[in-house]
Amino acid sequence: MYISKIKEDVKNILHSNQRNRTARCISADLKMIKNLAAQIKIKFGDASAQLNKLKPMVGETGPESFRNRTVF
Repeated sequence: MYISKIKEDVKNILHSNQRNRTARCISADLKMIKNLAAQIKIKFGDASAQLNKLKPMVGETGPESFRNRTVF
């Protein structure tokens, strides 16, 4: 059984190093055009194509990788 340790830090995730994993919420339409999702899209790139392939449902998580970074 794999147990992951989660550490919560209060930091600006847009300035965190690449070893950190990031978790965020986006709207059901996957457009990522407002608030933090929009800032992540600008800084790390548009992951809409990856998200569309995953076909996530509201409340689910899914990894997306871009620029040596994993976002859940």
